[in-house]
Amino acid sequence: MKQITRQVWLTALIMVCGWLLTNWVRAGYSFEVTKMKSELSSLPIVFLGYQGTDVDVDDEISKVLAADSTLNREYTQGNGTSITIHGSAWIHPEAIASVAPHPPSVCYVNAGWIAKEERMIDLKTTFGTIPIKLIAFQKGGMNCVVGYWYQMGEHYFTTSAEARKVHRVLWGKKNWPFSIKFMLQIQAQDIDKAIPELEPFAIELLEWSRNL
Repeated sequence: MKQITRQVWLTALIMVCGWLLTNWVRAGYSFEVTKMKSELSSLPIVFLGYQGTDVDVDDEISKVLAADSTLNREYTQGNGTSITIHGSAWIHPEAIASVAPHPPSVCYVNAGWIAKEERMIDLKTTFGTIPIKLIAFQKGGMNCVVGYWYQMGEHYFTTSAEARKVHRVLWGKKNWPFSIKFMLQIQAQDIDKAIPELEPFAIELLEWSRNL
């Protein structure tokens, strides 16, 4: 009987400790989100010598993204070079608690694209060196290179693991920055051919987004 009693008390203690731990973790994720100063769509329609044209987003894609602010625009130069930019911003705590949502490595593959090559590059900005990820995709006779990153205030990342590190830094704070994903796409055979056009565009976009 005493053995059973000890087991009951031990089980109860474990349950109480689990409940306390769960509530402690939840308390760290109780926060308000800093408001955006402007929408993503405020990006200038003429940007770095490119002329922009807004592109409609499929309703189903919009539902999946569930973003609070979006940007979907194609920028074209006189020489025919075209860069498509997609931006999504999330300002609700339940969305921000999700780490690195909708990465191209998943979305593009699900749409039938094949990833041929991946590479991290460092972009030098006025506020530091920011890493972004480049992926070369192929689908049928089409080739493109996608560059992307996520940002939360002064924090930049490209993977879920890096996002979790950012969350650990922010955990327990009462105010968290809003979360943004930027994705750039350009038609190119490989990453080396895409970098000369994508890199300066991405740097300028990083500089602009500091004021959102």
